[in-house]
Formats: sequence, C-alpha cells, structure tokens
Amino acid sequence: MAPEILLEKPYNTAVDWFSTGVVIYEMATGRYPFYIGDLDDTTIEALINADPAFPKGLDLQAKSIIEGLLNKSPESWQVAVDNIRAHLFFMEINWTDI
Repeated sequence: MAPEILLEKPYNTAVDWFSTGVVIYEMATGRYPFYIGDLDDTTIEALINADPAFPKGLDLQAKSIIEGLLNKSPESWQVAVDNIRAHLFFMEINWTDI
C-alpha cells in the first residue's frame, strides 16, 4: 500500500503507481522493497519513511523506474508515468501489440 493509504490521508488513483513500483521491485529482486520482518509497525514505518535498498547488480533501467514509482511524493508518480511507455525499462515492449 502507498504511504497515503496507511496514513489515512486523502489519495487518488496515483497510489496504484506506487504499488506498480512495489510489484516491479518484487519481480526484479524477489523481495519486498521495505521488508524489515513480519508486517508490523517497523515495516510500516519503513514503508512510510525509508527508501528501498537496491541490490548490487540490479538492472539500471529497472532501478530507475522503481525509484520513480517508489518516491514518497504523489506528484513525482505523475512525472514517473507521464512517459512510462518511453522509459528504457519498457523499451522492448510493443505497446501496439498490447
């Protein structure tokens, strides 16, 4: 969940982009980006305040898209997705076929 949801702040569909960043991170690394232990207050605190740690060797395009989507500012999510189809991470996707 995006920090806004956990903090019970107003939010809109932009929170889905944060979740997309979580899913891409999990697919690229095999783990949750803010994992501290069991889902408890420590993990929730990390999700709200911490930046994710990136493993060495992570593809630079994957890291770039994840950083944009996991930024804690909803305004930055829009910047990250304005041209998401043009991001190098998706360069091999044929959007017309999709």
